[in-house]
Order: sequence, then structure tokens, then C-alpha cells
Amino acid sequence: MGKHQGWYWVGLAALLRSSSAAAQVPADTLPRGRFLHPTTRVGELVEYELSYHHAPALEVIFPDSAAKFGPFEYADRQFFPTFTRQGRSLDRTVYRLRTFSLDSVQSLSLPITVLHGADTLTIPTEPAPCDWYVRPLP
Repeated sequence: MGKHQGWYWVGLAALLRSSSAAAQVPADTLPRGRFLHPTTRVGELVEYELSYHHAPALEVIFPDSAAKFGPFEYADRQFFPTFTRQGRSLDRTVYRLRTFSLDSVQSLSLPITVLHGADTLTIPTEPAPCDWYVRPLP
């Protein structure tokens, strides 16, 4: 975990303890980011899914095309409307990205923003790895 990333978790814990959000956001509910296919080749599109389960009353904002996707480049995204069932909501977006980096393993962590009254909280995902590979010659 990076030096600054630890402060996100401290901020989340403080928000959960100090506001009415504590009753609405379980402490174990964090956003999840993952590559739908864990390998890619240079220049090929790869899909990264970002999802977040939360209380229906929370307003959640996912990154747009201006976000920092490094070492990947943003190509497109598919947004899915919020789905709510049995008192839990799911927000989900699939980003289509590509990379031109030659590092054998690359990772991505995108943050979500949660708005609750006057409070704004940015919560990062755990880094999701993506392996780079070379297709063998026939």
C-alpha cells in the first residue's frame, strides 16, 4: 500500500465513525476493480470492471475519461445503471483500455467518489494486475 493510500483508509474510518454515514456504509464494503481478462498484448484493448456495492442513499461517482488510467490509455467505457435489490445498490462500469508499456506486469487502481451531504470521500480500489504477453510465432 502506498504512503498516501493509507490516508484514504484513515479518512474512510473517520467518516464512518463521525457521521450518519456509519449507519449506511458497512466498513467492509469497498469498491472492487478487476481486469476481465488478466492478460493483454501491447496495443490491444483490455476491459477493466469497476464495481461498488453500497447503501441506496449514497451518491457514488465513478471516474470518467479524464481520470488517470496510467500505464493504460482510456478508449471507451460502458456504464450500467444502478441496480438496487434487498436494500443494497450496485454501481458498475466497464472501461476499455489499452497499453503500450512493455512492463511484464501492469496494474491499475481507480478511485470512486462517495458524496454524502457535505462530505466527499475518495476511496481507491486495490491494484488489479494485468500481465503482458507475447503471442508465440506459428
